[in-house]
Amino acid sequence: MSTTTPTGGRALAGGVALAVLVGLAAAAGQSGIGWTWVGLAGLASFAWLTATASSWWRALCVAVGFGVGLLAPISAGMASWGLTVPLTFVGLGVGVYAIPAGLWAYWAVRRFASPWTLGAAGACVSLVGQELLDVAGLPYKGEALLLVELPALAAGARLVGSSGIGALLAAGVLTSVGRLVAGSPAPGPAWRRVGVIIAPLALAVTLLLALAGAAHLTAPAAGAPLEVGVPQINVGRDYYEGRLVHGQVEGLFDRRFAALLAQLDGAALVVTTETYDGRFSLLTRDGRRWWQIWARERGQAALVTSFLVDDAARRTNAIAAVDTAGRWHGVHHKVELAPFGEAPLGAGRDHAPLPVDTQTRIGALICNESLLARPGRRLVEADANLLAATVNDVSFGSGMVAFAHLGLTRLRALELGRDMIWASNAGPSGRIDRWGRLNPRAPFRYPAASRFTVERHDDRTPYLTLRPTLPWLCLAMLALLAWRAARPSPLATPALPRRLVRFAPLLAGAAMILLPAATLGSFALVERSEGDARRAWLAVREAWVGQPLVVEAEPYARFRGGGNPDLGAVAYFLAYYGARLDGPLPAAGAPLDELGRSLADSAGIVVARRSRDEAPPPRVAALARLSSGELVVFNQPSATVPVRVVSVERGEAVFVAPTSLGELGIREWLVPAPVLPERWPLEE
Repeated sequence: MSTTTPTGGRALAGGVALAVLVGLAAAAGQSGIGWTWVGLAGLASFAWLTATASSWWRALCVAVGFGVGLLAPISAGMASWGLTVPLTFVGLGVGVYAIPAGLWAYWAVRRFASPWTLGAAGACVSLVGQELLDVAGLPYKGEALLLVELPALAAGARLVGSSGIGALLAAGVLTSVGRLVAGSPAPGPAWRRVGVIIAPLALAVTLLLALAGAAHLTAPAAGAPLEVGVPQINVGRDYYEGRLVHGQVEGLFDRRFAALLAQLDGAALVVTTETYDGRFSLLTRDGRRWWQIWARERGQAALVTSFLVDDAARRTNAIAAVDTAGRWHGVHHKVELAPFGEAPLGAGRDHAPLPVDTQTRIGALICNESLLARPGRRLVEADANLLAATVNDVSFGSGMVAFAHLGLTRLRALELGRDMIWASNAGPSGRIDRWGRLNPRAPFRYPAASRFTVERHDDRTPYLTLRPTLPWLCLAMLALLAWRAARPSPLATPALPRRLVRFAPLLAGAAMILLPAATLGSFALVERSEGDARRAWLAVREAWVGQPLVVEAEPYARFRGGGNPDLGAVAYFLAYYGARLDGPLPAAGAPLDELGRSLADSAGIVVARRSRDEAPPPRVAALARLSSGELVVFNQPSATVPVRVVSVERGEAVFVAPTSLGELGIREWLVPAPVLPERWPLEE
C-alpha cells in the first residue's frame, strides 16, 4: 500500500499552516503594529514556501494560506460593517495579491537561471501588477507599506512611485530566495554562502537608498507655510446612530466641538473631520451662516464637511471651503464611494481644487479617496498645491485597517510631492509631509485640537511625468528577459523539508489557534503601538462586542409639544438635518406645498415635493402624510432594507415594504432640494 498520498497530504497541510503563520508575521509589519523587520521576514518566508513548492497546486494552496494570515488581522476592523465586508476584503486580497505573487514566485525561480534576470523580471512584474491594481481601485501594496515605516528608504517613491519602491523590495526578496533555493554554486565558508544569498536583498536596499537620496537632491526647496488646525472630536459611531434618540448627546457634542475650535484660534485654516457632526450642516441656512460668521469674526478659513442631498434624494458626502471673508468657494462631493458602507450615497462627478485664498488651492479627499491613485493625481494635475484628507476611521475602532488607510495615504503624498492635512475623527491627526512622514499632533482615539504647519508646493514629481510610460517599459523588458533567459535545471529542494512533515499537525494546530487570536488581538497590539496600552483589552471588546446604544425610554417625547400635531414630525425632520424652527407652522393638516414654503421661511431649509409615482423612496428623511392625515417622517437608507416610518405623535417607528407606502396613503413627500454654492449668499 502506497504512503505517498497521506505523506503528501500531511506535507501540504503543514505547508499551508506554515503559510498562515508566515502571513501573520507579514501582517505584523504593516502600519498600525509596525514590526517592519518581522513583516519583511514574513514576505521572504512566503516567497521561499511558494518557490519551493513541488507543484502548481501546492503553490496555490500556500498562497491562499498566506493571504488569509496577512489579511485577516487587517480586515478585522471592518466587522462593524457586517461579516460580508471583511470576508470580501480577504477574498479580494487573496485573489489579486497573494495568489498572483505566490504563483509568480513558483514559476520565476524555475524560469530564470540568472539572479540578475530573476531580479529584473521580478521588479517588472511587481510594478506592472501594482499599477494595474491602482487602475482597478484595489491598491494592495504590501511591500511598499512596509517601507512607509522606513522613510529613509521610501523617499524614492517621488521618482518611481510606490509601485516602484515596492517592486524593488519584492525583487530583492525573490532573488535572495532564488539563491537560497538554488544553493551555493561552490563550497566555501558559511559566511560566504550567506553573503551570496542576501546580496540581492542588500542591493535592493542600496538602490532604495540611492533613489531616496536622488529624490531629496532633486526636489525643490520648502514651500510657503500655512498654519492648520483640526478639531479631532473622537466621537464614536454610537453618537451618529443615537443622536436623534438620545436628547443629550448633541449638546455634549456641541460643547466638545466648541472647546476644540477655541483652542485653534489664530490658525489660518481649520479642517473638520469627515461629516463631523452628522447633521447636514451646509444644507441649511443657519448652518452655512454659522460658519460664515465664524470665519469673518476669527479671520480664519475653513474646510467644512457635511452631508448634502442630491437630485435623487440621496445623501452625498461633501466638503466646502469658506474664506476669511465668509465667502464660499465650491463644494467637493465624494466621487469614489467606499464599497458596501457607502453604496446608498450619491457620488460626485470629478475632482477640482478648492481655493481658500489667493495662494492656497486645496485638493480635498474624503475618506478612501486619499488612498486611491486617481483622485490625488487629478487634483495635482488641476494645480492643487496642498492636499487635505478628511476621514472618519473611528468606525473601525482600533483596527489595523485605519492605519493601512493612513499608510497608503502617506505613499500617495510621496508620489504626488504634496503635503497632506490628515484630519481624522479619532486621530492621530496631523501633517503628512511630501516625503510621506507623519507628524501627529493629536493622540490616537482622544479628543484634541491638532495644530501644525504645512507647506504648499507647485512642482510636479518625476513619477507623475514617468507614470504613463513605466508599465510599458517594464512589459517590454519582461518580454525580452523571458525570451533570452535560459531554462535552468529542475529544482532539487522539496516543497517542505522532510523533517518538517512530522510537525505538520503541530503547525496546523498552531495556525488554527494563532489566526483567530492574532485577528482578535490585533486591536490590542494597535493600541500598544499607536494608542494607550491601558485601553488594549477595551479595544478588543469594543470591536467584537460593541458598545451598547443607550436610548431614552420615550425617544420622541422631546419633539412633541404645542397644540399643532404636525409640530412633532417637523421638529424630528429638522433635527435630522440639524435645523430648527424659528417661526410658526401653518395649521394642522396643511397641504405639503404650504408646509414646504413655511419650512423655507421659518427653518431655512429648501424642500421639494416628490410623487411616489415619479421617484423611489428617498434615502434621506422625508415628510409625508398618511391617509389618516397624520404627518410622519420616513426614509429608506438603502434599497435592501425596509422603509422606516416614524410617528412622533404615537412615539413609535415601524418598518414597511416600499410597496406598502400606497397602503399607508403616502403618495408624495417633501425632501430637501439640492443646494449649490452659488445659492449660498454672504449672510449678514
